[in-house]
Amino acid sequence: MRKAMLRADDPFVGTWKVNTAKSELEGLGLKSGAIYCEILGNGIKSGFEGVDIEGKPFRSEWSGKLDGKDYPLKGNPAFDTSAMKKIDTNTIVGVDKKGGKEVASFRYTVSRDGKTLTARGKVMDPKGQEYNVTYICDKQ
Repeated sequence: MRKAMLRADDPFVGTWKVNTAKSELEGLGLKSGAIYCEILGNGIKSGFEGVDIEGKPFRSEWSGKLDGKDYPLKGNPAFDTSAMKKIDTNTIVGVDKKGGKEVASFRYTVSRDGKTLTARGKVMDPKGQEYNVTYICDKQ
């Protein structure tokens, strides 16, 4: 059985800037940001650096494997674990949880030309309101 790992030439590896003009961010509480993804030994490290809607900078970070298991997520008060699984070369699915309860799910897709990362998903805010979210990122 082939394990879903990232390699240096993987289309997900790198830094991606959120294109807020093309994105639907309601429910995420962000104003701007960038995603990064790098290889760590037998796993990956990814994170999000940005500015929330109140103008405060923040940084969240996740390290784990693309095996669908929960790994700790630091720096994001809305989520405390994330589970990611690579479906194919250009697709990763993820589930974020808070206190063991699923509060967000995303499908991350890199375009065939490797220049655009699209994340589509659902996010539940602390009051239980669900939002459809799409953020489009440009490779840096």
